[in-house]
Amino acid sequence: YYSAAPGSTYKMVSATAALMEDVVTLNTKVNCTGKFSLINPAPYCWKVSGHGHLDVSGAIANSCNYYFYNVGYQLSTTSGVYNASEGLATLEKYAAMYGLTEKTGIEIVEAMPSVSKELPVPSAIGQGSNSFTAVGLTRYVAAVANNGTSYNLTLLDSVTDKDGNVIKTYEPEVYNQLAMPQSYWDNIHKGMRTVVQKKSYFNELNVNVAGKTGTAEESERRPNHALFVGYAPYEEPEIAITARIPYGYSSDYAAQVTKDVIAYYYGLVDEEDVVTGRVVAFGGNLDIRPAYQREYIYKRPQAQAVIQTVINGTPLSNMYWWVRKDGGFECCDGQQRGISICQFVKNDWTVKYRGNDCYFRNLPRDVRERILNYELQVFEVDGPESEKIAWFRTINVQGAVMTEQESRNSVYTGTWLTK
Repeated sequence: YYSAAPGSTYKMVSATAALMEDVVTLNTKVNCTGKFSLINPAPYCWKVSGHGHLDVSGAIANSCNYYFYNVGYQLSTTSGVYNASEGLATLEKYAAMYGLTEKTGIEIVEAMPSVSKELPVPSAIGQGSNSFTAVGLTRYVAAVANNGTSYNLTLLDSVTDKDGNVIKTYEPEVYNQLAMPQSYWDNIHKGMRTVVQKKSYFNELNVNVAGKTGTAEESERRPNHALFVGYAPYEEPEIAITARIPYGYSSDYAAQVTKDVIAYYYGLVDEEDVVTGRVVAFGGNLDIRPAYQREYIYKRPQAQAVIQTVINGTPLSNMYWWVRKDGGFECCDGQQRGISICQFVKNDWTVKYRGNDCYFRNLPRDVRERILNYELQVFEVDGPESEKIAWFRTINVQGAVMTEQESRNSVYTGTWLTK
């Protein structure tokens, strides 16, 4: 039922419109300089330094906003005259061909989709007032995968009576067929395949996947929606999928969820691993401040230095996590750094960026992505529970000195007396 902005997962619609309306050809290369200056205020690409010259496949692969801003602008311009309504109508025409203007037909409550009625330039990157359900996006990406055939969807295979006799069967019904030269499809597919090839965790699968990320901005007061649409296998598509994490910060998280679902679908992981979350890195179960750890003591300059290190892409010192019996983790070393990162992402305080005091939400998108995708160097430590405290003391002989009470708290494992 839930409907929200699609973000950059919408860019295949815009690519289709651009090619079919002769705004670009397969050989056209647009020079992304980072700032799109043909409208005011000028929007920026997520890569503010610019991508350089990109064709349609490269624009999809790099999710170049500038390229698709230009598509929205050109679709709105005839004989040098800019008409926003014209561009919006053209984008809606191609969205309709992919089934994005109607409900999908599934037998549960489904929100009515909404194609953007404002601002064709941001609408071309999935912003504006675009709003779709996950199942609507799945029908759309399935049509991309199979070269333009959009189906009405159903959750039902058949209906039987109490004796098992089939009363009715359900077969796919074609909603629309989008006719387009095969070379156009090939270049869109190529761009989507490159998106996935850039994400190393998909290499764990023995099936090739194509897809498109999306980071949808709807409110400055809340994190962005995280999305990923895709299909597999790339060579002969069998399944299409949409993963959306509302207010999930980074599209990379949605892509990792998609990877796990595909792994389960093709029998590459056990159901228990998916249900318990062990497929996801670290199981999503980390106690960053176990009872034997000290309080968070970093002063603001220390915490800000951690974030600057992350922004610069410089490695932080190693962290050590104790492996619990339930498969979760306890942070034995690295707590101060870890909490600093969590606080900043929650917009608790600012750092200096290009001379300005910036909360996480105010940073350019590529910098936010850099922080969210930063790889911590973590050593997992396993062993008998009785050795944990001794090991904790061993690795914490340096750094900020504990107070006497903190030292007693970290090594005492008995029951605390209470009134």
